[in-house]
Amino acid sequence: MVRCCSPSCWVAVVAVGVGLNFHYALLGDSAIRGALGSAALVTGGNGVWRLLTVRKMRGEGLAVGGSRTVRIRAALDVDVYEPPAGAALRPAALYFHAGAYSSGFREFAAGTLGFLAAEGVVGVAVGYRLTSAAEGAGLAGCLDDARAALAWVRTNAAELRVDPKRVVAMGDSAGGHLALLLGLDDDPPRAVFAGWPVTTVEPRYWLTYCEREGRAACAAWRDTPAADDLNDQTEGANVFLGPGPHRATEAATREHLAKTFAGVFLLFGRRAGGWLPPAYDDDVAVALSPLAVLLSPSRRHAVAKRKRGLPPTLAFVGDNDTVVPPGQQRRYAEAYRAAGGDFAVVEFAGGDHGDGGVNAAAGRDALRSFLAGAGALPRAAATDDAGHHVDRAKRAIGLKFLEYPRGRFDYGKHKRATVRLEEVAAAIGAT
Repeated sequence: MVRCCSPSCWVAVVAVGVGLNFHYALLGDSAIRGALGSAALVTGGNGVWRLLTVRKMRGEGLAVGGSRTVRIRAALDVDVYEPPAGAALRPAALYFHAGAYSSGFREFAAGTLGFLAAEGVVGVAVGYRLTSAAEGAGLAGCLDDARAALAWVRTNAAELRVDPKRVVAMGDSAGGHLALLLGLDDDPPRAVFAGWPVTTVEPRYWLTYCEREGRAACAAWRDTPAADDLNDQTEGANVFLGPGPHRATEAATREHLAKTFAGVFLLFGRRAGGWLPPAYDDDVAVALSPLAVLLSPSRRHAVAKRKRGLPPTLAFVGDNDTVVPPGQQRRYAEAYRAAGGDFAVVEFAGGDHGDGGVNAAAGRDALRSFLAGAGALPRAAATDDAGHHVDRAKRAIGLKFLEYPRGRFDYGKHKRATVRLEEVAAAIGAT
């Protein structure tokens, strides 16, 4: 217990308490939720995580940060990963990192963009604004930075020796959401790739599930159920829905999710500059940030009403994803295809969030096939010589990833289909 004997001591205690948002408890909210939304705490923790991760990556011999770092504008930096000398104009991959919008860093791209650079693609890792930043712009700020990065690549295409018509938007998890959002803009990228992407931040659709399967698609989609029904209605539980009173009804479950998205991940920005707890009502959150929910199934009419053609898209999905429910991606893929767009899905059986994907040789094969089919890869290599970049990143992160059988996905045949990789061949990487 802190004992203060002077005014300056009390000022310091109050300052720390306000910085960690402990005053939220006096306003009817949770002190824990307030601390998780603290810019000082989250930014500091993310900085330490970044420092340790980058050190491990460099120890594995990864070219972290690429060949150079460029500041596009205040607080928006990108790392450029240059391929070996080759064609005058190369395709480019604009990468948005994972981290639940509120954490993570652009150096996460080192493995994936190192792999693509070896395949002849210019990689651009984007350090977009996080929702935990003090300015509190929320998901709308992340998207604004994503758009600025895409515009910068196109504007500076000659200097980068990039073909401005062959820029691909790609990302994982939260970054996948940003890539998908760019695909809905009036001037979209050439193609979109998203690994385990978020497709909605509306609680009512977070745990969407198929109640009745049809021949080619789901015959009846349903919204987020009560948490008690998760094991019966959806593919599995979700990390955001632990034991608690929110398990009883659908409304209570959605309210719990709304508190998580608005209060922990600050997806709809800070209220009163962070002095007041964020609004948790689902409908209010939607009204506050319409762009943030553009990909929601409830907004899928926005896809169908686009004036320009939809860019070809590939998504990697884990059918046992306990972070981003796979029902989201399935439902969005169906809506995208119904609107006339090519949307391919590679589903990794038994995969949780991050399993399979580019971390597996089968995923790298699929990505090559997709990029080649979309005209955004100089060649479709039959080997996996460049995969060592990803393997080094996996060892640096210290996780074990599953391997899947290779050669099952052919974008020419599967551009509007879901390909499920059933067999798990082996587990590789460090524990």
